[in-house]
Amino acid sequence: MKFYLLTFFTALLCLSGCKDIADLEDVEIQSTEAEFAIPLFKADFTLQKLLDNFGELALITVEPNGCIRLTYEGEVLREGAEIITEAINDVLPLGLPIPLTENETVLPFSIPAEYEFDFIRLKAGGLVYGFELPEEDTIDLVMTFPNFLTDGEPIVFNIQANGGAPFYTNAFNPFDLEGAVIAPDEDGAIRVLYTATDQNGEDYELETLVFTISANLQFDYLEGYLGEEVFDSTPGEIVIDFFDDFIRGDVYFEDPTITMTITNSFGIPVNTKAEYFEVVTIENDTLPLESTEIGEDLEISFNYPELDEVGVAKTTVYTFNNQNSNIAEILGSGPALIRYDVDAVPNPNQNTDIRGFISCESEYFVDIKAELPIFGRADNFGATDTFDLDFSGYDAVKSAEFKIVTENELPLDMTMQIYFATEDGQVTDSLFNEPTTLIASPETDADGISIGVSKEEFFSTLDADRFRRIADEARKIVTFTSFSTTDNGTVPVKVLADQEVQLRMGMKLVRE
Repeated sequence: MKFYLLTFFTALLCLSGCKDIADLEDVEIQSTEAEFAIPLFKADFTLQKLLDNFGELALITVEPNGCIRLTYEGEVLREGAEIITEAINDVLPLGLPIPLTENETVLPFSIPAEYEFDFIRLKAGGLVYGFELPEEDTIDLVMTFPNFLTDGEPIVFNIQANGGAPFYTNAFNPFDLEGAVIAPDEDGAIRVLYTATDQNGEDYELETLVFTISANLQFDYLEGYLGEEVFDSTPGEIVIDFFDDFIRGDVYFEDPTITMTITNSFGIPVNTKAEYFEVVTIENDTLPLESTEIGEDLEISFNYPELDEVGVAKTTVYTFNNQNSNIAEILGSGPALIRYDVDAVPNPNQNTDIRGFISCESEYFVDIKAELPIFGRADNFGATDTFDLDFSGYDAVKSAEFKIVTENELPLDMTMQIYFATEDGQVTDSLFNEPTTLIASPETDADGISIGVSKEEFFSTLDADRFRRIADEARKIVTFTSFSTTDNGTVPVKVLADQEVQLRMGMKLVRE
């Protein structure tokens, strides 16, 4: 979004729908025998109208008091339950046969040491067993999974088998684990037990017995102590295009803010941790965001739901302002880019007595918005713009006089110089002898709001030689514009949505 009020030629010629200087054939021309009066444009507009038409990246809002606020938004980080469930899946031999070589086997994997799961409820998955049996043998096999529970009871397979089939398996009808609960032992182990007896009731030793947890295992709910491993996010940035066309001077926003909004349905304590959070200015300076309240890591504690609030999302809002941070310094003048790399740290105090939860629908996300109210001060803040021009169709001109009339309610003084340039940008002439204040600020009250209307009228004359040279050579108009607030930028002012600027420009040609 660009402050196009400052480059009003572009705003007038593009926004108001008036005729471009390069296309004068259809305008109303008033003439006497020796003179042509050509209205170049007439436009009435407000700052809100300009911002609405030229805004690109900012959300533009008007507050109840009429002040305009620009908001730039981005997402700092977002994570779902998979950040933990995938870590568990990584250590599970899903889809692979696990041999049971002893009557009691501890599964050959362990939950990561930083986790202490009280129980895990499954959303999908299956158990499959298989074993070989010689043709002449008949057995009773009991497989018990003491850490896999359905309706609070361990899963048990009672299997009667004889050697009529070379391999016994339920692979074509796996045991459905939907709704089942995994409750590890206190040491985190998961065990499988089996006993096998022959038709005489004697112990029978199976040469091959395996079971498999299906590869489609999905978690529905986890409860316990869920670790302290930092959840890394992807670095991000927010482009602030307000200053794209500005080239010099200073502008200072009186009350900028950056607000972080954290929405969290993870039932565990989580803090933010900033690898960096900084503003890059239009001068390419890098300024870190600092807070006197939450430290250099910008640690903000997420509000989180308790164990009896599964499905509830809690919100945390933290605003960096002039009182608790250096926001005035880093956003006050010339921000071009906000860059950040903000991670999340679960259980930052490492208190294992805090038992939390994650459901399959749990997530947290951190949004950021930077707000720049159009309330501030500026001193000789400059912008430039270029657009096409063509006077080549006008012959035998003795002189050309430009007239500009302005009426202004905005609390801004605007000084402009208009240059005529060749196609490759080489300046050949200027409209004024020196930069001229085309728009003057009215008086302002104690709140920085302008009072009344300021009116200005300007004339600039080009003789035949200057006009002919411009007509022959110039194909561009280059505008250099600067503005200041009251008392040369020392007094903050407010720009209201309904404050209007009226501009009219005409050209009188005297022919030979």
